Amino acid sequence: VVAELWDHALASAGADRTIRFWDLQTRREAHCIPDAHENAVHSLERCALREEIATAARGEDRVKIWRASGPYYPDEEEGARLVGELTGHAEAVTAVKWCEWRELWVTASNDRTFRLWCPRALETTRCLKFRGDSITAMALDASNGKVLAAMTDRKVRVFDLARMEGRKDKHGNWIDDGVKGDDELDGGEGDQDAEGEMKATEAEEDAPAAPEGKEQSKVEEPPAPRVPNFAGARVDDDAEADHIFCGHVDLIRAIVCAPGKEQYMTAGCDGDVRVWLAPNNPNRTSSNVTPPTGDSDAVEPGSEGVDEDSTDGGVGEFERKNPLVVPRSIRAPDPAAKMIARQLEERERMDAEEAERSARAAEERREREMSTRVGRMLCGLQDELMGRGGEVEPGKEKVRAGGR
Repeated sequence: VVAELWDHALASAGADRTIRFWDLQTRREAHCIPDAHENAVHSLERCALREEIATAARGEDRVKIWRASGPYYPDEEEGARLVGELTGHAEAVTAVKWCEWRELWVTASNDRTFRLWCPRALETTRCLKFRGDSITAMALDASNGKVLAAMTDRKVRVFDLARMEGRKDKHGNWIDDGVKGDDELDGGEGDQDAEGEMKATEAEEDAPAAPEGKEQSKVEEPPAPRVPNFAGARVDDDAEADHIFCGHVDLIRAIVCAPGKEQYMTAGCDGDVRVWLAPNNPNRTSSNVTPPTGDSDAVEPGSEGVDEDSTDGGVGEFERKNPLVVPRSIRAPDPAAKMIARQLEERERMDAEEAERSARAAEERREREMSTRVGRMLCGLQDELMGRGGEVEPGKEKVRAGGR
């Protein structure tokens, strides 16, 4: 994996568990961090604001943050560039991204949770569980404020980062940001709210004053997490997808956002590169269609409004016409069944070889017997006996031959 640091500088990491910094002007290695992880590194992300990089490795449940700025000294102590670690996931981290417009880290794990991290304290600010399998690729769309995640079910799910942060409710309305909800747009609701605010103000005025030296606090306690325990970690909310893109027939390995085109591009192991319309694309009809009155669940066929609890699971038209086949690379056959099948194949091969050797020996013996006159007579007699009475037992055949 490679990440651009700044002008004429790159950072790379790979299966050798090292992180290397490169000077593109001299085309030479500027610095190397050996044994950065215990396993092969699969993700490397740059944070330009803090001049740091984040790395994640296979099978590791934490993300390491490194100082990427120079100068680089060849005699640096081991771990001198390590800023800290993002710890909290219960299973291996599969993706890590830096969100520029919100200035936070976003990680995904096999424990089926997203985590949002404060870059200064390196602590979790929000933990959200998602539906689906392990994430194979992730990207951030700054123009729409979306998080795109491709999973092993070969679907790309699009999440709203504002909803993940808790700044929007489940209906997409802003919380405490001056945007009215649907309830306030109905008649009479605004007057009731105004009366409620007046009553609250009068109650505050009638309330006894706080003792001297103590300030009366109006801050309410934060609500408890809705899901108290999930995969060994406390979860704040569910991450619900706004859009689901279906079409790939194999694992998706890369996602690219094209802000100028309002499009997303995905590449998978099926050899296809697919282009999808972003939510703000003017040519996207499903995002501009409003359901007719009295049928709130009707949406235009497409990726928007897919209910993951439905029977078809959000299957697209292409997927209906082309049933998905589990790729051989992710199949997990039973080891015992595999061993038994291998033993049966070996036994069949040995039986075939034994039968071939027996047939060859019988042919050679017959040729030797036919080489003499007596042998030809015995062979003719044996053929007559075999033709009249069927097969003759080997023991009896030897006794008759010896008697004659």
